Amino acid sequence: MIKLGMTGTAIEIWQRILCIAGYEVTVDGSFGPDTEDKTRQFELSIGITDDPHEAGPAAWRAGLELLNAEESF
Repeated sequence: MIKLGMTGTAIEIWQRILCIAGYEVTVDGSFGPDTEDKTRQFELSIGITDDPHEAGPAAWRAGLELLNAEESF
């Protein structure tokens, strides 16, 4: 699970996933307010409503599926 204030490689990967999903976000490895907002938008778009301010297991699963689909083309 990643959330506001965290930094590192996992955040950078998550930001790249958000970009692939069509959410324009700066890929800088820092989970700031913009990444939090785009995460909320992404999660709501896939039906995650329980805690749309952090990327938990369900969001990662959906994001990694997008990443895998992108790499297969």
